[in-house]
Amino acid sequence: MTHGRQSGPARGAPPRVLLASAVETLGTDVVLDWCCRLVLDRERPDDPDLAWLGGTEDWLPYWRRVWGARGLLYVWDDQALAAVAAALADPHWRVREMACKVVRAHALTPLIGEVAALRDDENARVRAAAERALVARRGRCAPGRSSVGACRGTTDQVQRRVTESSHDSVTRPQDVPDRLVPVTFDGMDGDLPDDAHRTPPDVDELTIEALGRLSEALEKVEIARGDLYRFHQMTGSADFALGDAVDLLRRAGHDEIADRIDTELVGRNVLPGRWSFQVVEDYDDTYWSVFRRLEQEAREALVGGTRHLHEARLKQQRRTVGLPGHEATPAQDQG
Repeated sequence: MTHGRQSGPARGAPPRVLLASAVETLGTDVVLDWCCRLVLDRERPDDPDLAWLGGTEDWLPYWRRVWGARGLLYVWDDQALAAVAAALADPHWRVREMACKVVRAHALTPLIGEVAALRDDENARVRAAAERALVARRGRCAPGRSSVGACRGTTDQVQRRVTESSHDSVTRPQDVPDRLVPVTFDGMDGDLPDDAHRTPPDVDELTIEALGRLSEALEKVEIARGDLYRFHQMTGSADFALGDAVDLLRRAGHDEIADRIDTELVGRNVLPGRWSFQVVEDYDDTYWSVFRRLEQEAREALVGGTRHLHEARLKQQRRTVGLPGHEATPAQDQG
């Protein structure tokens, strides 16, 4: 039986929900084989709709390998080891990074050597993902740390979290197969325990990443604006210092030079028709204010206005839970 390009679920569901629905609809073996072939660039015309993996047809080709690898986070069998090994050596960094997450999620000891080699990868995110996979192998649930929440829950608890997941447009699976292995409150799938930085329901990782880049761009503009105000302040100070120099030149008897500087340079526009305050005003009105408005509108439309969601998830990913100095929020530090 072939599935053809069977219509996938509606866009926007979290990956774990999409994969659970795909397994229920298409079967575990089909989904597992499909994910492996995506990673290996062995697609077939009768493959399922990429929407089952949260993908779309019009993205660059390497994203199919990323989506296939991400699928292996949630549906696993050791027959996928070869595909993960290939992903660890993929020419695109996003695929290598996702493969490290798969190794970490399933504790794939046979691939630890390949992961260790990626600690020297040219891409910083791949290096970080490799290091996290190696740290996880050494044991994130060491004695004395489970009491502060370092462990993410028992297998039964993890399975229950997935079966309790729901989405309006996705049928919730009634019986999640054994090989559906969800990634829980960890890595980029986990939020900080902070209501101000929680991912709204049905927001996918690509949206979070896109908003993170948008926020990063705005922060760079804020820095540029600060530099522009510094230019404004320094230009004004320079003009007053110039006036002092004119007075001193006159007192020293150099009236001709003083007069020329006073006439031609003191109070001169820095750009045609503009003093520095007018440059700042034009920048604010023409560019900075529009940038801020559109960034805020994008956040409000996609994540209910939540700020720094990408960074908050990075913090949860990178901090050492339970270690002093690694608290999730100021309240935890005070507690």
